[in-house]
Parts: sequence; structure tokens; C-alpha cells
Amino acid sequence: MSIDDRVAALEKGLTAMQNGFLVHLNENKRQMMELNKTLTVQGAKSRDIDQNLTMLLGLVIKHDEVINVIKERVGRLDERLYDVNQRVESGFESVDKRLGAMDKRIGTLDKRIGVLEVRVESGFESVDKRLGAMDKRIDTLDKRIGVLEIRVESGFEAVNKRMDALEGRFDALEGRFTTMEGKFDQVLVMLSRLTGGSE
Repeated sequence: MSIDDRVAALEKGLTAMQNGFLVHLNENKRQMMELNKTLTVQGAKSRDIDQNLTMLLGLVIKHDEVINVIKERVGRLDERLYDVNQRVESGFESVDKRLGAMDKRIGTLDKRIGVLEVRVESGFESVDKRLGAMDKRIDTLDKRIGVLEIRVESGFEAVNKRMDALEGRFDALEGRFTTMEGKFDQVLVMLSRLTGGSE
């Protein structure tokens, strides 16, 4: 092989090597750009995570403060419950004594109610007898009132008829009186004319 051929082959090899290097370099640049994008996204996510962690830390601190306040309030409630328990115990003792006294009074009332029941029962028997007698008297009065109602009804019918007749006669009298008033007015007019003519 001549020197020219060897130089031409060397140039071809260099050109191929150069093209391969440029392709490899472009691929590296693309991969670096994708890596930068990935790092940017991861950085944004990392900032979000930092913010979330900061918020969580604040919430934990706030919750810790709230828990401390709750513990203090629970302690105070425990003291108050103890006092209430003592008062309830003493109150139940007092109630128990009062219930004992009331139980005795109820026993006395029970005896008195027993005596009263006997008296009430006998009293109702007497009242029942009297009511029976009154019931019979009321039946008699009911019958008498029925007869009286019939008489009153018939009496009112007769009175109404007579009132109607009297009203008719009164209307006739009013008519006659009205006629007389008209005639009297005519006489007065005639007298007035006569008196005026003589003057």
C-alpha cells in the first residue's frame, strides 16, 4: 500500500473516530440535560419535603403544648372529682338518714291510709245508696219535666197564634190610623184655604 492510500485510510479512520466521538458527546450532553432536569425536580421535591417537615415539626410542638395543657386540666379535674366524691359520700350518708326517717313516716301513713280506706269504702256504700234514691227521684222529675215540656210547647204554640192574630189586628189599626191622618191633613188644608179666603 502506498503512502497516499495509508494517509487516506488514516483520514477515514480519524473522520469515523471524530463522528463517533461527536455522537458520544451529544449523547452525554443529552444525558446531562436529563440529569439536570431530574435534579431540578428532585430539588423541588426536597424543598417540599423540607417545608412539610417544618410544618410537621410545628404541629408536633403545638400538639405537645396542647397535651401539656390537657394534662394540667386533667390534674385539676382529678382534684375536683376527688372533692365531688367526698361530697357525694357525705351527701349519700345524709340522704340515707333522711330516707330512714321518711320510711318511718311512710309506715305511719300506710296505717292511716288503711283506716281511711275502710272509712272511704263504708262511705261510698252509703253514698251509693243515696245516689240510688236520688236516681229514682231524678227519673220521676224527668217524667214530670217531659209532661211540662209538652204543655209548655203547646202553650207557646197557642200564644204564638194569638200573637200573630194581634199583630194582624194591630197592622189593620195602623192602616186605619194612617188613613185618618191623611183625611185630617186634608181637612186642615181646606180650613186653611177657607180662612185665607175670608181675610
